[in-house]
Order: sequence, then C-alpha cells, then structure tokens
Amino acid sequence: MTELGTVRPFDSGTQYIDWTNANCDRCKKSTYNDAKPVCDLEYTLLAACFGDGKITPEAAQRCGLTGNEGRYVWLCAEVKWTEEWKRRQPEQCEHKSSEMINETTALCTWGCGQTFAIN
Repeated sequence: MTELGTVRPFDSGTQYIDWTNANCDRCKKSTYNDAKPVCDLEYTLLAACFGDGKITPEAAQRCGLTGNEGRYVWLCAEVKWTEEWKRRQPEQCEHKSSEMINETTALCTWGCGQTFAIN
C-alpha cells in the first residue's frame, strides 16, 4: 500500500509488461495492438504505469492483486482467455497459470518450477 486508499500493483515497468503479457495479451477484451484498450481495467493499469503507478483498491481487487500481494505475476480476476490461448494452454499444476517458454514447453508462472509439454 502507498497513500491511504491507493495501491501500487507493479514495482517497475518491466513487471507491468510481464503481467500484461501473461493476462491482457491473452484476453478477449484486450486490444493490445490497437491504440486504446477496450477493457477499462487494462486502461486503468496502463494509465497508472504512465502516471503515479497507483490504482484504487477496487481496481486491485478486479485485477486479482488482492490476495496475491508480493507475487511478480498473478492471474487477472477478469481475464477471458482467447480461443487460441485455450487451444495452446497445457495441463497445469495447482497454480493454474503457465507461460510458454518455447514451442513445446510451458512453465508455471507462480514459481513452483513445474513444466508442461505442449502437444
């Protein structure tokens, strides 16, 4: 927490990019390659990244930060996976979140170290 009533979700721009890569880039609501995001939560996080870095507690809850404080990347509470990502998503460990590390392997993003083969 920072000032009363505000939350700083990311420690750096790199963490913001890694989080959006793991969430927004795979979400149906994102318009990542367009000029302005359609998802108001994505826009809120983008504005915070280029502003003072702070969001409201409500935005923290919506983006899944509440309960995941201290994690580098966490699952957005409002993500709607694209069909492409669903097809490519491997079986997962109990953390239910993974990152592709090459064309045939994914790695748990929660840090447990478990890898998954992609068929």
